[in-house]
Amino acid sequence: MMANWSMYRVVTSVLVVIIVAAGILSAFGLVGFTPGGIFVTTVVAIVGTAIGSAIGRVIVKNPLHLESSVITGLLIASIVPPTLDPIDIIGATSAGLLAGISKYLFAPGGRHILNPAATGVSIAVLFGLTFSFWWVATPPLTPLIIMGGLLVAYRAGVMKTVGVFVAVAFIGLGARLLVSGEPVGMTAWLMVTSYPVLFLGLFMLTEPLTLPTRQWQHYVVATIVGLGVALPVSIPFGGGFTLYSSPELALVVGNLVAWALVAGSRTRRATMFTVTGQTPLSDNVTEFTLGLQRPLRLHPGQWVELHLPHRGRDGRGSRRVFSVSSSVDESTGDNPVVRIATRKSDPGSTFKDALFLADHTRQGRITQVGGDFVPPPLDRPVVCVAGGIGMTPFASWIRSHNPTPSTPLNLWLVVVTKHPGELLYPELGILPGVTLLTIDHLDQLDNALGDIGYALSDCHVAVSGSPAFVAAAKKAVTSLGSRHVLLDRFIGY
Repeated sequence: MMANWSMYRVVTSVLVVIIVAAGILSAFGLVGFTPGGIFVTTVVAIVGTAIGSAIGRVIVKNPLHLESSVITGLLIASIVPPTLDPIDIIGATSAGLLAGISKYLFAPGGRHILNPAATGVSIAVLFGLTFSFWWVATPPLTPLIIMGGLLVAYRAGVMKTVGVFVAVAFIGLGARLLVSGEPVGMTAWLMVTSYPVLFLGLFMLTEPLTLPTRQWQHYVVATIVGLGVALPVSIPFGGGFTLYSSPELALVVGNLVAWALVAGSRTRRATMFTVTGQTPLSDNVTEFTLGLQRPLRLHPGQWVELHLPHRGRDGRGSRRVFSVSSSVDESTGDNPVVRIATRKSDPGSTFKDALFLADHTRQGRITQVGGDFVPPPLDRPVVCVAGGIGMTPFASWIRSHNPTPSTPLNLWLVVVTKHPGELLYPELGILPGVTLLTIDHLDQLDNALGDIGYALSDCHVAVSGSPAFVAAAKKAVTSLGSRHVLLDRFIGY
C-alpha cells in the first residue's frame, strides 16, 4: 500500500477508518455520541470545506485539490461537537467553510501557511459559531489513532518531529496533572487517551505544507506547539473578551512560527511550472526540465512536490515528490528552472503518464520544497553511495558546487546500478575532484573504495536511494568503518 498510495490517500484512509470506527463504537455506547451525529457532522464539515475551497480557488485562481478538502473536513469533524443539534451542524459547516477559504486567503506566495482545520475551527470559535471539543481523544479510539497516526507520520517522514512534540507536550501536561494531585498511573493514562496530543501531533502537525523546510526548524515548531498544548494561557482583551489557549490555536501559532522561519531565510516554497524539456538518461529514466514562473530558493539535495492535475488519477494522486537534480543556481536566475529525474515503470502511475505528456502549454504547481539531505562540510573527503536513481540528489550537490580546477571537490560517487550497464549522469565523473565508480552489488563496495586512500571513518559518508537500499547501504558502510552516515529519506514513492 505504501508504494502505491500518495500521502494524501494514506491520511484520508486512516481518518475515514477512525470516523467509521467511532460511529460503530458509538452505537454500542462506547463513544459518547450517536452514529448519526458523527456521520452528519463529518459530511457537513467536508461539504463546507469543499465549498470554501471552491470559493478561495475562484478568488486567487489556484488549482483545486479536492482530496485535501476531504482531509480537512475529516479533521474538523474530529474536533467540533458531533451532534445533530442544528447549532452544532451550523458550527461544523462554518468551520469547514472558513477552513477552505483560509487555504487560499492565508497563502502568501500561493501556499497556505496555516493548518486549514485548526484555522477554520479557531475562527469559528472566535465568532461563537462552535467550540473545540476534540471528542476523538477517547480511550476506545486511542489504538486506532496510534497505529494509523504512526503510519501517517512515517509516510510523511516526520517521526522525529512528532516525537519532539509529544515529548514536550507530555512533560508539560504530566507536570500539570501531577502538581494537581493526580496519581502517576492515572496521569499517564489521561495524557495518552483523553488529551488530543497524539491526534494533533500525528494527523495535524504532520501536514507537510505548513512545516518548515529544515529538520532543526521542525524541532523549533514542534516544541512551541507542544508547549502551547500543555500550558494553559488566557489573554484578556477589552470589552470583557478573553482569548483562551487551545490545541488548535497552539498549532496555528506554530504554523506562524514555521512561516516566519522560512520567510526569514528568504525561501520561496511554491510556484507554477511548465515542462520545458525532457532528456532521456537511460532506456527508462528521463530528466525533466521544469520552467518556473518565479525563482525558487533551494538547498542542494532537497526535493520538490509537484501538483499536476489530470483525469482518471489513481491512488497515488495528483501530487508527487521528486529529488532535484539541478544546480540550485538554475532555480534563481532570470529564467529559473528545476530539473528532476524519474523512472518510467510499466504499468506506471497516472501522474507520471501525465508528466510525460505535459508540455509548455500545461501548467502544474510546485507546492512545497523540503528535505535535509544537503551536502556536508568539505573539511573531509566525501563518499556518496547511490542506488540507481538515488544519484539525483548527489547530482544536485555536485552541480551546485560547480567544481573547477581551482575549486575541485574531494568526492567519490559510488553508484550501485539497478539495471546492468545503466549509469545516470556519467558526465559528473569528468569534473575536477569527482571520482565516479559503478558496481553491481553492495558486497563489491569494499573493493570499490579500496583506492580512496582514506579510512572511511575519516570521510563524510552519504547514502541515497530507495528505503531498502538505504538500509542495506548504511549497514555496509558501517561495517567498513563509517561512524556517521547521512541518509536520504525518500518519501516520493
